[in-house]
Amino acid sequence: MLCIGYDFKIDELCDECVPEHLIPSITEDMKYEPPVSESAAGPHTVVNGKEVVNFPAANYLGLLGHDKLQDSCTKALEKYGVGSCGPRGFYGTIGITDIGKSSMYFSLILDKTMWDNIFIDADVHLDCEARIPKFLGTFDSILYSYGLSTMFSTIPAFC
Repeated sequence: MLCIGYDFKIDELCDECVPEHLIPSITEDMKYEPPVSESAAGPHTVVNGKEVVNFPAANYLGLLGHDKLQDSCTKALEKYGVGSCGPRGFYGTIGITDIGKSSMYFSLILDKTMWDNIFIDADVHLDCEARIPKFLGTFDSILYSYGLSTMFSTIPAFC
């Protein structure tokens, strides 16, 4: 079917059209000046003349060189180990402790006699995950061993 006057109507509409901006024009109040860091990166830094906590840094609390913290971390690593993946089993939910005979034996594939004095100690992550929601007033919590893995695991879960 051919519409007579169709081209004319489109031209007329286009001539009358006054397009509106999709976003408002930028005003002086909207102009953004990025912050300027005026000191070396560390737990604290100076930005625009003001001393601030450097949260983007991995050591924003300045605890990496603290002797007591390093001793505690060393003991935890020796007791629970560490891995490069995300499952809790690699990060402390299943820590292996030699404390004598127990009703919970961990004797899957390996030689049973080797595991007679070892039991599953699943307290570290579970205890911490139970305390966090009480402290924050939330329903639940989950711990990740590495901040970047949180982003790659959590965000896709909601998309």
